[in-house]
Amino acid sequence: DKSSVLMVGDSLTSDMKGGEDYSIDTCWYNPSLKENGTDVNPTYEVESLLQILEIVEVAEEKVASF
Repeated sequence: DKSSVLMVGDSLTSDMKGGEDYSIDTCWYNPSLKENGTDVNPTYEVESLLQILEIVEVAEEKVASF
């Protein structure tokens, strides 16, 4: 079930593009705050790995409320 998958990675051109091509949510790990100079649009962008936990926790709360 693609709706329960989050692709996390640090490469826009492989990790994020792959997730986007497969129609799953993506999270670009960008600790250096690099500019996105591509046509890839990650669902989320984080600079800290702890922020990924926050994204997952919010998603779990949404699922639990159904």
